[in-house]
Amino acid sequence: MARRFWVLAVFVASLALGPDVWALPPYSPPDIEARVIRVIDGDTIEVELLQVPESLADKLQTRSIVRVRYIGVDAPEVDTPNGPLATELNRLLVAGKHVFLEVDERLFDPYQRLLAYVYLDPHGHLMVNAILIMTQPISAYPPERFEGTDRYDECFQQADQWCLPCNCVSWDEVAVRPGDYAGESLWVCGPVKSTARTRGGHIFINLGNPHPREPRFTIVIWDDYVPTFDQQFGYRWERDLVGQIICVRGKIELYKGIPEIEAIHPNQLTWKSIPRCCQANMP
Repeated sequence: MARRFWVLAVFVASLALGPDVWALPPYSPPDIEARVIRVIDGDTIEVELLQVPESLADKLQTRSIVRVRYIGVDAPEVDTPNGPLATELNRLLVAGKHVFLEVDERLFDPYQRLLAYVYLDPHGHLMVNAILIMTQPISAYPPERFEGTDRYDECFQQADQWCLPCNCVSWDEVAVRPGDYAGESLWVCGPVKSTARTRGGHIFINLGNPHPREPRFTIVIWDDYVPTFDQQFGYRWERDLVGQIICVRGKIELYKGIPEIEAIHPNQLTWKSIPRCCQANMP
């Protein structure tokens, strides 16, 4: 089976990121054919199934109408500022077209939407999921979002981080006006005032003020991802950050009014070399 080739944008990203992006096993071309009858939002479509392999015939029926949720794609909700744009980008790619679906180990999400990698060609060269992740308003979902759908997680995460524009703000800008930044994907920089590794294995890094003082900005690393950071930086690496300036990139979320970024890959953090676009925003 030939190795799957990605869209040109992902190929360019791979050159910048190094060979790890290509560390994917070979897979057969997508074997489900469908016709898109409706674009619902930036990561969901409704299709008519035209051809289903015999191995899936007990779960999917030819000529049936199903909703398809793009694996790995985190598009903003329709009623948010970037929601209509994300939906339009999806529409431009797939509306009314024949598409080709590849499934992973898990077939359906809790809403009974078919989880799939969607292609514009039958050979598996142009993946819609990857194309959308490379755009400004759409990002990659954390790998644990749908268990059993991790075939291309590493590529999605790398592509998402590579294409993130170098927009940078100081921690206090976000902490004072968190609602203005919620949902934005940015670099955020600030001085580390406290860190904690919980009994459950999570890591919290607080910028600007130590927990529980406010205002502050928090970097969260959940236990599933901590081993990757420990392998990269060394065990208990977070203890050495107090007093240093750190920059983190990702989507800003709010937890009980406190702005935070959930880091899932070490390439989201830097404290030894500050990104050029952040140097003017140093506290």
